Amino acid sequence: MPFINIVACDEKFGISRKKTIPWHHPDDLKFFREKTINNIVIMGRLTHESLGRNLNNRINCIISKTMTYKIGVEIFKNPWDCVKWCINNHKNKIFYIIGGGEIYKWFLDNNLVDEEYITMIEGDYKCDNFYPNYINKISKRIKTFTSLDNNNSITEKFIIRVHNIFHAKFINTEEKKMLNTIKYIIRDGVIKSDRTGVGTLSSFGHNFRFNLKNNTFPLITTRKLFIRGIFEELMFYIRGETDTKILNGKGINVWNDNTSRNFLDMRGLIDLPDGDMGHSYGFSFRHFGAEYMNCYTDYKGKGFDQLYYVINEIKNNPNSRRLIISLWEPDKLHRAALPPCLYQYQFYVSGGYLSCMMTQRSSDFILAGGWNVATGALLTYLIAYYTGLTPKELIWNIGDIHIYNNSVESAVLQSGRVPNIFPKLFLKNMPPKIEDVEYRNIEILNYNPLGKISIPMNA
Repeated sequence: MPFINIVACDEKFGISRKKTIPWHHPDDLKFFREKTINNIVIMGRLTHESLGRNLNNRINCIISKTMTYKIGVEIFKNPWDCVKWCINNHKNKIFYIIGGGEIYKWFLDNNLVDEEYITMIEGDYKCDNFYPNYINKISKRIKTFTSLDNNNSITEKFIIRVHNIFHAKFINTEEKKMLNTIKYIIRDGVIKSDRTGVGTLSSFGHNFRFNLKNNTFPLITTRKLFIRGIFEELMFYIRGETDTKILNGKGINVWNDNTSRNFLDMRGLIDLPDGDMGHSYGFSFRHFGAEYMNCYTDYKGKGFDQLYYVINEIKNNPNSRRLIISLWEPDKLHRAALPPCLYQYQFYVSGGYLSCMMTQRSSDFILAGGWNVATGALLTYLIAYYTGLTPKELIWNIGDIHIYNNSVESAVLQSGRVPNIFPKLFLKNMPPKIEDVEYRNIEILNYNPLGKISIPMNA
């Protein structure tokens, strides 16, 4: 269900003059018809009026604040309503944006465009309406179009010329960097032993940045992720919970191996019940410094509540350089089933925006890397909401980044895929307190993963 801009423009990227298209090219019209037939076309009111009719054998969607009713079309007051309706009702169709200039611009500005088809019409038709960013950005994209290689690995490409029709697929550069890191580790990683006995290819010291503006949610697309599992695990931490049977009851079993009876005994935690993660993530979020007994103990009022400390500091002292949640308590690590891999979050406020830098000592990059990014982004979204800010950026620092020897085949498969653009995340009907957020309060749109990849869990 990709969103695709399809446009014809002159050599100065003009698309219309005096609300009409000043050229007639049968080949271009044929191309437009063949692409859009039996799919959805999205347009503004003026574009629909310039057509003079509904486009047959297509679902016509019009974005207009003034139109109220017209036979045979779907009308939306704002673009987001149109996007949600298309995704929720027509998952198997392609969504073509056909104009005008402001509609094209909105979809580009909000990072919703997967591909472009640009028909270049020879000459200057003295247009007064233009395809957005027509001088610099589009010209640069056209210059970088190239032929596909045999592995279909290039994501910006020149396909065909029918009156100079260019086809570009937008590059998800942020996920592409993750894939390039996978390739680097496979090629140049250091062979290391580890606590599991499986062995790894390892590299030290990596940094990634993810844009969170315009509701962008960095949920990797080259492997399908369990969104509800990511949400419930984060909320498990936010609520200060440590009994993983709570997650089991919701169908989430990611902690089963590392909190099994055998694993706890191996860690010397013979006093903890099966399923107890000990002095780790959630406990340090809400009860930092307190003595940990077991997952059944009531810790109300004990320790330091880092989560609410940070929320209150962001509200009252936004310029502070101490907006930190630390999950690393060295003197308590012996009481954790698994010491936190992702051990610190630092927040930064600027111009009404909230950014987060998360630091991780160790990353099983293939199995958990994408999960960690989504967790950090979701935490940033939630804290931004409860402090009245807008998410801006997630920065991810990693120490030991590794691929287990029994995951190399999966890593090769994933690194060879071409990522789609990231989906969008919306928060809705939010409760008064952050710990009361439920899965129904989040909405993720336009997530188009490329399928599951089987990856072993090494406990």
